[in-house]
Amino acid sequence: MNQKSAIETFLQCDNYNELVTFYEQKLEKNSESYVNYIYLGLAYLLNENQLEAQTTWFYLLTQENPEYFDVLITVLDQVIVGLINYNRFNPAILAYRSLRAIAPHYKQLQLKSNNLIQKWIEEAIHFTKNGLFYEAKHQYQLLIKFEYSQGSLWRNLSLIHYQLSEYVQAYQAISQSINYEPENHLNFYYGAIFLEKLNNVEDAIKFYQKSIKLNPNHLDSYNNLGNLLLNNNQIKQAEKYYLLAINVDNKYFGACLNLGNLYLKGDRITLALDYYNQALKISPTYENFLWIVNNIRSFNYIQESINFARHNCSLLPDNLFASLECDRILPFVYQKEEEINNHRQNLTRFLQKISEINLDIKNNSLFALQLIDTHTNYHLHYQAQNDLELQILYGNFIHKVMKVNYPSYCQPLKKNKHPEKIRIGYISYCLRSHVVGKLSLGWIKHHNQDKFEIYCYYLGDFSEDKITQEFKQHSNKFYHFKDDTNIEIIAQAIKDNDLDFLVFLDLSMYPRMSQLAGLKLAPIQCVTWLHPITSGIPTIDYFISSELIEKNNTNNHYSEKLIKLPNLSICYSPKNSKVDEDKAKFNLKQENIIYLSSQYCSKYLPQYDYVYPEIAKKVEHCQFVFIHPRINNNNDKITPQLWERIKQSFSNYQLDWQDYCIFLPTIKNSKDYRQLLKSCDIFLDTIGFTGFNSTLDALESFLPVITHSGEFFRTRQSEGILKMIQVTDTVADDVEDYIIKAIALGTNNELRQKISDKIRKNINLLYEDLTSVKALETFYLDTVNNN
Repeated sequence: MNQKSAIETFLQCDNYNELVTFYEQKLEKNSESYVNYIYLGLAYLLNENQLEAQTTWFYLLTQENPEYFDVLITVLDQVIVGLINYNRFNPAILAYRSLRAIAPHYKQLQLKSNNLIQKWIEEAIHFTKNGLFYEAKHQYQLLIKFEYSQGSLWRNLSLIHYQLSEYVQAYQAISQSINYEPENHLNFYYGAIFLEKLNNVEDAIKFYQKSIKLNPNHLDSYNNLGNLLLNNNQIKQAEKYYLLAINVDNKYFGACLNLGNLYLKGDRITLALDYYNQALKISPTYENFLWIVNNIRSFNYIQESINFARHNCSLLPDNLFASLECDRILPFVYQKEEEINNHRQNLTRFLQKISEINLDIKNNSLFALQLIDTHTNYHLHYQAQNDLELQILYGNFIHKVMKVNYPSYCQPLKKNKHPEKIRIGYISYCLRSHVVGKLSLGWIKHHNQDKFEIYCYYLGDFSEDKITQEFKQHSNKFYHFKDDTNIEIIAQAIKDNDLDFLVFLDLSMYPRMSQLAGLKLAPIQCVTWLHPITSGIPTIDYFISSELIEKNNTNNHYSEKLIKLPNLSICYSPKNSKVDEDKAKFNLKQENIIYLSSQYCSKYLPQYDYVYPEIAKKVEHCQFVFIHPRINNNNDKITPQLWERIKQSFSNYQLDWQDYCIFLPTIKNSKDYRQLLKSCDIFLDTIGFTGFNSTLDALESFLPVITHSGEFFRTRQSEGILKMIQVTDTVADDVEDYIIKAIALGTNNELRQKISDKIRKNINLLYEDLTSVKALETFYLDTVNNN
């Protein structure tokens, strides 16, 4: 039997016992044939008797004939490749490991199996580069079965696990890489990253330190360690490692940027600006410019962010947008009323000027795309003015930018023909325990599944919680697109679903939502009131609103066609709010009347601060409790600026704020928040942008709600809720009436109890209102038929 035939026999054999017997008998007849030793050893090996295989081959190799070695290696190589071609990986792995043991220098040999392994490595790298992480994972797992002691393969596999958010497996894989390459600093660097994801801060710090010890020039280890220490409030240690990185390379962007962040958080604004200036000079990109400006602004250092933009735009001489950036910046909190119009004029000028820039020039269109990737008009909407013209200016700009950069996704779409069911897509960053998710869930839960197919698109890096699971449960298809997903992938996925309607549950809160809204991904596109402002975007056809909240003749507030659903427009479910009051827990005096105000800080406009001391003057023994939801990680920097403003309003009335005001930090525990509500007597709504979810919370604790009725939807949300439960005694027509009603409730226990009892009696009118869902479905059906 020649070599080729012999090898083919091994490849096709199902019973290696028979081959063992065959070659044992051949050796008995001809013990001088070295080929028989080779094949007998191979038969032992594939029969999983590795010891006998090694003994047989060892005897052969001790004969010191180079030819024996060469033939053995050739046979093993051919068998390995053949078994792989037959998809018989387990025996192929046994043969490959034996080849490695016999020829430690195997990689230097011209072997077909080496070429095959290299081809697999190249495929794994290709999968990774193209974001095909599951395919890459499978490929690396296969490779490791053959090359189990190659640290780089374990390391690459760990990074694939990381991309798939499989952090435990990522750490396990990098631990294997450490076993085989204990002196490679990258193993400890990546291990530290994985440990961070596993919330093992102590070991992550040790791993970064080990990486630095192995490679004192590895800048990212210093930088990441600094970030980890900073996030864990080890400020001095963080500063030390950033400075060490700069000592290694004084042009290292990451450390300069993060030192700026560190000093900014520590209110060392001058040092922060110095390092931000240095960072931008090292890497003067528009992306870095925008990020730094926005970060300075996020601490409400408004003038500093304006000055930074004005002074550093010269680093980007070819970028027309950078030179306008200083006009775009709006505060989280205003200190004086006149600031509002000043900033509004600046933003108007910014929007007008960017609208005039020629986007047919390639650089301009790319810079414009970067701008809308970081900016919305979100804080404009808290100025309590008609924003329609400014929204249209920016909405048209968004559409122009998207049309230039993604023309294929901006073409008009014909009406789809789905005779059985209408396809509705809902898209948001908030399909989770967020007010938008909670308030919109009823639409999705109660849609008629016989008439509608529901597609939900959840954007962002937020985790999936109980609310997310409910969206999944009631969707025909559910997608979760992370922030690093290319926008074209999202657009194509939506377009492939062949929708009839695409409904943006909120716009103007997240830049990517506005970008997608600037495309044409469904024949009919809508936005809802869940962020209560017109989009201004020409590709949005309808604004879905509430009949009880909208005033009559408000079409001139919207660029879209206005659709008013009955009542509050939502199908809302009750919360479990059975808790007892505990005034002492919140430093509230038992004998005092407690007014609660718990809104987002931007809703408090300075021209209305006087209402609190006005009430305090007339209501003996009262306290005002102020809290607000988390803005961002900089609550402790922004909130005190609002508190100082409110304290000053009491001083203006010669009142000591400490006698009246309780300023509470963000309450993260919902049970504690409900307990606070139970401990208060009256809920004071904000003027100019009312609450909605917070108003529901107050009413579910049977607190009377004082609210001011205004012109715009966002000034009338609480009024709509109070209309729904038929308790409108506390709706004020103007600010003076607001003060009068608040004083009346604070001084008249009988009146306060009467309104509270009425709320308790009628609260169920808020819940499970299916009329709005039916009306929404009717709108979908009629619009499809009419179109």
